[in-house]
Amino acid sequence: MDNNTTILVPLKDRGDFTIRFLGWYNLISCPFRFLIADGGSCPTVKSILRDKSNFPNISYDYVEYPYDETLTEYHAKMSDIVDKIETPLTLLMDNDDFFYVSAVFMHTNYLFHSKDYSSSRGALNKIFLLPPEWEEGDTIEAPVVYGDIVLTDNMYDKYRDPIIGETAKDRLIQQSQQFHGNWHNLTRTRHMRAACKLVGLANPPNFRFTEQYLGFINALWGKCMRANGYFILHQDGTPRSTETNHFPPQEEWINQEYWIDSFSKMTSVIASVVSYYDNIDIREAEELFRQSYLTKLPDHKDLLLSKYEECKKIDNSSLIERCYEVLDQCKVKEIEALHPFEYGDTCQQELDLLRRVLREYA
Repeated sequence: MDNNTTILVPLKDRGDFTIRFLGWYNLISCPFRFLIADGGSCPTVKSILRDKSNFPNISYDYVEYPYDETLTEYHAKMSDIVDKIETPLTLLMDNDDFFYVSAVFMHTNYLFHSKDYSSSRGALNKIFLLPPEWEEGDTIEAPVVYGDIVLTDNMYDKYRDPIIGETAKDRLIQQSQQFHGNWHNLTRTRHMRAACKLVGLANPPNFRFTEQYLGFINALWGKCMRANGYFILHQDGTPRSTETNHFPPQEEWINQEYWIDSFSKMTSVIASVVSYYDNIDIREAEELFRQSYLTKLPDHKDLLLSKYEECKKIDNSSLIERCYEVLDQCKVKEIEALHPFEYGDTCQQELDLLRRVLREYA
């Protein structure tokens, strides 16, 4: 059993994908620990996961939470579950995706030798699943759980350069200019823990904000490796865990009623991390974030600048103090030692076997 990495899996129903996910890693005797945070309502899934004899070849802890009715419950769940991680590294996974075991070892090795890096990842390749009887021109009515894998390009191909600024300020600027999410990076646990708790403090009402929090914050703790080799397979077209559209067009999003308060809080939370790491004034850090964000959405500069004036009127001093407390409690500047390990590159073999298994189970 590997003692470096925990696979953190937040759930909200999509039970067929949960069983497929755990069934695959049980089949190949995955050496990583799994920590499952269930905010769903499916009694069948709960019954199956409570009985660990159903997946005897993997080690997992199953924690049940109140139903994720809104993002408030989700953020509270994530803020709590990260305290239960006992390994120095964490990989956050969705139940409809797959990671390559040997790729996780490879990125663990990179972090083992690169203490100035907070996280590391490879490609996030989008996949589609086609039912065995599918023919050219057919429409697919329902999400496909088992079938033939169609492998496509790296979703993170636009910006391949690692985030390598020497200061949190430099990394914030680079992340704004070359924004890709850091949701699925193999991340040092103290950093993942702090990030989830900071998001919980702000509790944004929209998931685009949630993803941007992790995208920015997880680039501030340290450098981020972005490689292009095998790492994660991301299945496209699976059911959303919420019926709300959290990703409307950018202009529509910025004009939402919740946006000014939410962006003001995000500014203060992210600025608190920059201030904490670089020992600069919080107001300087807040202005740095606002100006950097303009480079992320240059086509909406005028709209953003007008919204910024309203954001600046909000007093987030209490939130900032609580952020500093989280950063102290999580000991984000201390790097936990990783345990020695051995690994080989078996990514292609893993993919070949996964293809065969998903086809046979269809």
